[in-house]
Amino acid sequence: MSEFLVHVYECDECPLVFSVEQTLEDQSFIKCPECGSSDGLRDLGEGKVEMNA
Repeated sequence: MSEFLVHVYECDECPLVFSVEQTLEDQSFIKCPECGSSDGLRDLGEGKVEMNA
């Protein structure tokens, strides 16, 4: 099982919640993958994702 840290974001422009790997150096360049907005993003915090191989 592998595990990595992520930041979870919610977009206010569309109903999408998505995560980005926490190791990303500059999180200020994050955009919503659905609508492309960067203005309406809220950082919901960090968490862990576990994946079974």
